[in-house]
Amino acid sequence: PSGDPAHVRAVYVLACLGDQCLVEHLENRLDANGLLHNYENHALIALGTDAAGSLFSQSVIAVSERLARLPNDGPNNKSRHELIWPIQFTKPDIRYLITPAFEPHLLRLIESDNPEASWIASDLVRRSTAVPLVYHVATASARHNCWWDDHPIFGERSVVMPDLWLDWWRKTTDPAVQKRLLRLTPLYPSLGVERVLL
Repeated sequence: PSGDPAHVRAVYVLACLGDQCLVEHLENRLDANGLLHNYENHALIALGTDAAGSLFSQSVIAVSERLARLPNDGPNNKSRHELIWPIQFTKPDIRYLITPAFEPHLLRLIESDNPEASWIASDLVRRSTAVPLVYHVATASARHNCWWDDHPIFGERSVVMPDLWLDWWRKTTDPAVQKRLLRLTPLYPSLGVERVLL
């Protein structure tokens, strides 16, 4: 069963081997259990295929639907944390696992009208510093009127190059998005970035 040490080892081995049968196996687990465990979601990210990304997206949606039924307040904090933990990743390896095949699934979640799913995917992008998606996190944060990128504590700024940031700045005239981009300025700005800031 899910959570059994032998199952944990088997899932990690299949993910490391890139065995595509893992997706079908975890799809059955999601159908049976309603949610995936943290290591099962992590294995999908490590597999990194389009099919793995699609199933991971379903896993995020399943969590977000349950979160939507719980008010984001003190009395429900523990219950919400228990739902979020299986889909949240704090290990450093996450920075090296997001693949181009996986990114479109995260982008669809980020840009969805589901604020919980958008936040979960945005959190993963920030923790993994997936550069191609950082701008979309800023725009989604503005659209949902949240400050998911309020404190760039996961190193996002370290991977944002000046030319890329300037491209982002030129893309939008929305003050809400621009405010969020100001929190993502490169650690070592160029003259062009400095002119914007001044």
